[in-house]
Amino acid sequence: TVKSGDTLSSIAGLYGQSWIDVAKYNKINNPNEIYPGDKIKIDPSGQLYPKVDPNFYDAVTVFSGDTKNILIDISDQTLTAFEGQKEIYKFIISSGVAEYPTVFGQFKIWVKLESTEMSGDGYYKPGVPYTMYFYQGYGIHGTYWHDNFGTPMSHGCINMRTNDAKKIFDWAEVGTIVQVVP
Repeated sequence: TVKSGDTLSSIAGLYGQSWIDVAKYNKINNPNEIYPGDKIKIDPSGQLYPKVDPNFYDAVTVFSGDTKNILIDISDQTLTAFEGQKEIYKFIISSGVAEYPTVFGQFKIWVKLESTEMSGDGYYKPGVPYTMYFYQGYGIHGTYWHDNFGTPMSHGCINMRTNDAKKIFDWAEVGTIVQVVP
């Protein structure tokens, strides 16, 4: 039973599960729409964080020297850019909703596009700015269609304020490491 101050993430963590798994199991589309008194069921199979990519790591890799790397923390809804261990930028983001979760794992940016068209199940977005794909169709990009950052809103991509996305786009290179953790 949800109590005041509970989040889907905190409830899921008590059972070693991701909020995405708990949201799917309970058919919750918006993890911010749980209220005191709501009943949340936990999947008895106890499936831990989905390892979408074979390179998934439970722990964050810490890099030395001046290696550029991006850490995306889904539970905090933040993206932090590092050079080695030195924090360069930290921004609030919106990741995938429970129905379309963001992948977890360690990846590399494979292409950068100043503007691109995106479409999928129920959406079409022309001119998506500052897109950097890091795994298949998953990317980091600017977002002009909402301003609800800090809340999962996407079909799996990492949504950012356009001016923040431009900073990361200008800073990062093809090959920059991207770590996505629950």
